[in-house]
Amino acid sequence: MAAIYILDEPTLQGTVSRLANELSDGFRKIGYVVKRLNGAEVQSTRLFLDDLHSGQISLILSVGLYSSVTLQVSEFCTRQKIPYFYFGFDNPAVGWEGYNQLLDHFPDAIISFTSKQFTKLAPIAVRRDKSYCTLAQGVSDTYKFSTGAPTRVGLFVGNVPPHPNMQGVSPFPEFYDRLWESFPSSVSTALLSMQQQCLIDQHLSPYELIAPDTDFGDGFDYRRLMLELDYAMYFGARMNTVAALVKSHEAVICGSGWEYFQQSSGKCRFLGSIPNGEVQKLLSRACYLVNSMTHFYACSERILEAAMLGCPVISTSTEFLRDEFGDSIWYYDDADSLKAAIWNIKSGKGVYQRIQRAREIALARHTWSLRAIEIGKILESHGFDLGGSLSSS
Repeated sequence: MAAIYILDEPTLQGTVSRLANELSDGFRKIGYVVKRLNGAEVQSTRLFLDDLHSGQISLILSVGLYSSVTLQVSEFCTRQKIPYFYFGFDNPAVGWEGYNQLLDHFPDAIISFTSKQFTKLAPIAVRRDKSYCTLAQGVSDTYKFSTGAPTRVGLFVGNVPPHPNMQGVSPFPEFYDRLWESFPSSVSTALLSMQQQCLIDQHLSPYELIAPDTDFGDGFDYRRLMLELDYAMYFGARMNTVAALVKSHEAVICGSGWEYFQQSSGKCRFLGSIPNGEVQKLLSRACYLVNSMTHFYACSERILEAAMLGCPVISTSTEFLRDEFGDSIWYYDDADSLKAAIWNIKSGKGVYQRIQRAREIALARHTWSLRAIEIGKILESHGFDLGGSLSSS
């Protein structure tokens, strides 16, 4: 049987390797041969090239990662009609040029976003009418549900990448307000209007707020505005969450970019960037996980991990979370509602029932084994028949 190749690469937190490991296990569980391509390893690259030239590759799949090796042999892959499935994420702050690069090399690549809004608007943002699909992240179904008593300390996980204007320094809470004031008035007015619309209508994607051909001059086209809006709303939401925790709660905060808050907090512990495995250990012991997301994102794998491990989740609301998890997780939108959610969890009232329900939902709908089957069906709908378990499931 031809192999499914999943791209891998060592990263600081081990995120790519962890997701690649879990997705690999998902494909193996339904009967597929899975191999890993790490372009930094000579033996891994050699094996991939041997399989490629002997026709022994059925699929190349990437979780948020490009490989220089695959890009170099892309023309050969395209001629052989080897499908390339890119499991992307909804993050306009990263920009869309990477997707253009992928489609330059693999014209028939399928790019998956985690929310329907981005799938709908990808042809506009990428300016290509190619194959896009919606597929939320998954979680391993082997995580051990924690039945012991958690510690009383909560957990927040998230990085705050600095805005380019900060020159590598993490931003302070009012940074984006001041930054927008320095923009041309037409730009700052448009950004404020877009932000208000997003906050009012939870079903809006920011890409529906401004016409793709909008150009304010001075480098402010619609893509630049999307970038600025995303920085302010997504990373701003995280900063507001940590600001609320610092004021009145004991919590462990993982991730980079929190220097501003670390200097003024006497209650929270800041661990900086730590490996994914360590985060999972913290999740299994934490009293709760706080997850901050803007509404146009779907779901973080941290929520799914926490659900599987039995850690109560407090999150800002998204359409996906409301539809999938309902009231099995807790929601907040400001410091007061965050405080109320924490108090509710610490009271213990109905908490065990809710986390059990969240785990049942994650197991029934969101494991990587189920995602592997869904990926096969998506590929089949685009003319790539991998055969075997994927096609018959």
